[in-house]
Amino acid sequence: MFMFGVEMHTGKRDYATGIFSIPKTEAVYFPRRSFWYQEALSACVAEEDAAAIASETDNEPETQRERRQNTEQAIYAAHPNTQPIVLEDCEAIRSRIAKANAAFACLVMFFKRKEIKLDYKKKIFEGICVNLLLLGCESWALRVDHIRDLEVWLHTAIRKILGITIYQVMDDHSLKNDTIRKMFGDINCIQTMIDVQQMKLLGDMIQGKKHQQCPMSGKANVNRFLRESS
Repeated sequence: MFMFGVEMHTGKRDYATGIFSIPKTEAVYFPRRSFWYQEALSACVAEEDAAAIASETDNEPETQRERRQNTEQAIYAAHPNTQPIVLEDCEAIRSRIAKANAAFACLVMFFKRKEIKLDYKKKIFEGICVNLLLLGCESWALRVDHIRDLEVWLHTAIRKILGITIYQVMDDHSLKNDTIRKMFGDINCIQTMIDVQQMKLLGDMIQGKKHQQCPMSGKANVNRFLRESS
């Protein structure tokens, strides 16, 4: 289905006779956005139309995800030593969120069962979904936007388990994130969970456990915690 726009031209007045000329109406064709992404053009399209479509596709604005990736690359372009680590952590966090989403989707029916106690739901949620979300978080070089993305996922999942919609949160201003976490067995926030995992790793390293090794990308976090603890 296509869209058409109508453009009208009013008639011009002939000052000699005082009579207006006949107005005319033009119909302008506006294709849908998906039209620009067709894999192959129709055989009836002329070569000049194909060239025009290609130029329009090149000039289309970038999506939000492309804008975010380009911004990340531009920010760390001046630091070649940290750029691979930070970008790798960004991809790792996105992958962890996707894994946690997949696990949560498999457990939706379990979380909706009313005969199961909320405490059991919390244990399953922390044992499966949260562990998948924060797997390898000891070595992450986190930024503020990373914490925000993880917190958004956590509170969205908790609201779904509790049966609280976003519209209820918008109407009832008392439903803050802290309140929602307390309703779900007083679960910790993402920052606290990550700090606990990092401190566990540092404790094992300080005690000299051979099976615990510091990841290469986590040296900055390890040095920071060692300075703060000293």
